[in-house]
Amino acid sequence: MIVVSFSHAADNGKCYGLVLQGGGDKAAYQAGVMSGLLTGLAADLNQYDVITGVGIGGINGAILAAHKKGDEKAAATELTNFWKTIKDADVYQNWSWGGPVRGLLFKSSLYDSSPFRVFLSKNIKKPVRYYQVSATDASTGAMKVWDETTDLQTLVKAIGASAAYPGFFEPISDIDDKT
Repeated sequence: MIVVSFSHAADNGKCYGLVLQGGGDKAAYQAGVMSGLLTGLAADLNQYDVITGVGIGGINGAILAAHKKGDEKAAATELTNFWKTIKDADVYQNWSWGGPVRGLLFKSSLYDSSPFRVFLSKNIKKPVRYYQVSATDASTGAMKVWDETTDLQTLVKAIGASAAYPGFFEPISDIDDKT
């Protein structure tokens, strides 16, 4: 997790950004750090104008960006609760017959991650501040970026694509008609 200061004008003449990296094991850690920053930094240093993330950081960023600037305490609480309540069944399930072996031989991933897409669609809200998430277009290798102006359904798919761990979870192929 990186906190950066931009030179763009904002409410106090400075624009603060929060960049959240990927890596599944960092998810709850980032939530804890956000809560810790609220007690360790001055209030104005915790109010981010820009939030961006990739992978698990894209999920965390979306949860934070769904709260208005100045509402960081509620955002951090929601983020912490999100990771306290998520279960394996919210993220993946075995394929109906054959489990991971079926996935390895006949599917594009070891596990069926359709529960994850449903879970994201229930828990991700439209961002109310500047937000970006990026993912790789599997067909070209190019990076694709979505932001807070993207319609919510597409944004949820993009967040899922960004967080999809190759091989374990199937690629999401219906975003902007690409994988």
